[in-house]
Amino acid sequence: MTLRMRRLIYSTFIAIFFLVSPPLVFYTAGYRYDFKHNRVIETGSLVVKSYPPNADIYLDDVLYQEKTPTIVNTISPGTVHLRIEKEGYRVWKKDIEIEPRVTSFEETVRLFADTEPTRLIKDGVVDYWWNNRQEKIVYQTATSVRLLNTLNNSDTLIANINPSIRVDISWSKDNNWFILARTTSRAAQNFIINANQPDQFIDLANVTTLNLSNVQWNPSSSDSVYALSGGALYRIPYLLKETRLIHRGFITDYQVEEKRIVFIEQPLKSTGYLSWISLSDSDTIHRVAEIASPETTKIIPTHSHRVAYQDINSRVLTVIDPTIIENSIDVRERSIANIKEAVWSTNGDYLFYTDGFALYRESFTNPITVIPSKPSSQIITRYSSPIGHLFIGDDESFIYYTVGESLRVIQFGDQHSVRLVDGIAGIQKPAFFPAKQAITYIDENGSLLFLPLLREHDINTGFFGG
Repeated sequence: MTLRMRRLIYSTFIAIFFLVSPPLVFYTAGYRYDFKHNRVIETGSLVVKSYPPNADIYLDDVLYQEKTPTIVNTISPGTVHLRIEKEGYRVWKKDIEIEPRVTSFEETVRLFADTEPTRLIKDGVVDYWWNNRQEKIVYQTATSVRLLNTLNNSDTLIANINPSIRVDISWSKDNNWFILARTTSRAAQNFIINANQPDQFIDLANVTTLNLSNVQWNPSSSDSVYALSGGALYRIPYLLKETRLIHRGFITDYQVEEKRIVFIEQPLKSTGYLSWISLSDSDTIHRVAEIASPETTKIIPTHSHRVAYQDINSRVLTVIDPTIIENSIDVRERSIANIKEAVWSTNGDYLFYTDGFALYRESFTNPITVIPSKPSSQIITRYSSPIGHLFIGDDESFIYYTVGESLRVIQFGDQHSVRLVDGIAGIQKPAFFPAKQAITYIDENGSLLFLPLLREHDINTGFFGG
């Protein structure tokens, strides 16, 4: 090969290098040529994780070559329709905004099993109450109250009733006992029943001669309960057959919590007060607020240091933080109008509620700012049909509810809900079942149904296989 030829080849390679290198550099940096608009654009990335993992990813209806969890690179900026599919699960979808040179994250994609519910209890169920371990369930029919032990499938008759009797059940913290309250227009009966040996029970009428109402467990001991009688609050160590006065007054409603008792009393005809006392010091009364209509006001548990009450006629819910002094720059009291149903998060930081046609979230976490901002509710979704039966599961970013003839779930921040049950009128008493990652509810025939949210082999799998 001549020197001239070698120089020609060398020059050609140099020219090719300088021609090819810039596009390669731009390509590896995430730049792409947009043939539609005839321009060079910067792309973005998207991290996608799902539970359970190994799900298919579709971007604008185009299947991506990898499954979850993964990162999708070089996505053109703009709105992208993300769809996640896995065999045996319902489709998840969301519109994602992709920005240039920015990595977006969808790391909490939860897929719900596409399964049919199974029947736990046949027709005739009116209401039901799981214990905390969700191994035993007390349920009510039109004529009886029964106890079902799901560990051995034993179904025991607890009491015979008639339709005029109102039944309420409250489980003890240790899951071994439950209170059965049978109330008519004339009298109330309260029994404490051993869930392991249902034939062993205590009739509180044999413990005290007081006419008791609103019986609640002592959270620190299953050996005693609290109750109202004639407007006064009593603690009853029923095994000792004793009755101890806690507060004398005309109490219209109360709620026993871990460290305090919150109550509404009406010392005067028209005025009431919201107060609380410590379980360890019942002599010191902490007055929180004045109540305009105590006879129609109910205490709402908040799972936090805050106290809340709602007027059942006006449907106005008021939340008070007693740790904030009055006339402070911080917000001590909030009132939310037109609440049909509400549920608090476990730590009490968020309130999810519906006015009947929309879902909202109210935050009670206070950001650190020089000038506190005015709190406001964030809308989650809205319907033209009535919303009801609001509840949350173990992951409190997911809100479950009924609308029309369907049971749905939506994640806070998403635009699309997932239909878990459809075409069933009259869904009643839906509740989350964390032990099996399922939902139980009563259908239109009065059957108690069990709806798994995960496939059996995914129940014990951590997020993304962890």
